[in-house]
Amino acid sequence: MNLLQIRKRSTSFALPFRHREVGRHVLITNTEGNFLLLEPAEFQLFVEGDVVRDTDLWKRLKERNFIRGEENRDSMVERVRARKTFLSYGANLHIIVVTLRCNETCVYCHASRANMDAVHTDMTKETAERTVDKILETTNPNVTLEFQGGEPLVNFPVVQHIIEYALEANKKVGK
Repeated sequence: MNLLQIRKRSTSFALPFRHREVGRHVLITNTEGNFLLLEPAEFQLFVEGDVVRDTDLWKRLKERNFIRGEENRDSMVERVRARKTFLSYGANLHIIVVTLRCNETCVYCHASRANMDAVHTDMTKETAERTVDKILETTNPNVTLEFQGGEPLVNFPVVQHIIEYALEANKKVGK
């Protein structure tokens, strides 16, 4: 069923929802993350606002906060809060460029490539440690380190040092 086919009176019955066909059923979802799989006839009743109170369909829709005026606002707020908690976290992914040197010339590469003899582009172990310390200051309870470059393994001793240092430093913060 196309949303344009939904009668205006259904807007006073149903809370905002999305829908799509899944096989021979219609999946409806709402902004708090609840979903129901409805038979086409049930979906028709729902969008037209003709669901009879106290039927099984009514109870399922009410329980998952699809019916306007029957919603459990505390439940809605808690579910949205739980689903969006990550928004108050800091960065999770931290990209560490340990060198610009690379022995390849890949056409798809985005990196600022330096020749293999350009060792001045390599990160030092001291800089690596300060980088890890700064990463572990993030407010995010989880962190992911990703090595990029050039070719990170060209500066493998620093990559190895970062991993060992990060594992040891993380024992204090537990990320």
